[in-house]
Amino acid sequence: MNEFRKPGTAMWLLMLADHGISKDKVGEAFYVGDAAGRAEDWADSDKVFALNAELGFHVPEDYFLLPKQNSLWPSLQMHDHSV
Repeated sequence: MNEFRKPGTAMWLLMLADHGISKDKVGEAFYVGDAAGRAEDWADSDKVFALNAELGFHVPEDYFLLPKQNSLWPSLQMHDHSV
């Protein structure tokens, strides 16, 4: 297996090293991917990558489509700008 391809973590670890970030400092980082191993998915490589990299994991539907509280600027009003 090529460790630089998902679900390998070599590219993730290289990025951390290039930016001087230790693996234990990623805090609440997470990965959003559609290859989650569900019945309709073509693979599970995104979910397995997140597990291997010790990151949280979300599928796009849950992360991008559900209403979120804007924690960076709570006073900023979020509006739906659907096309």
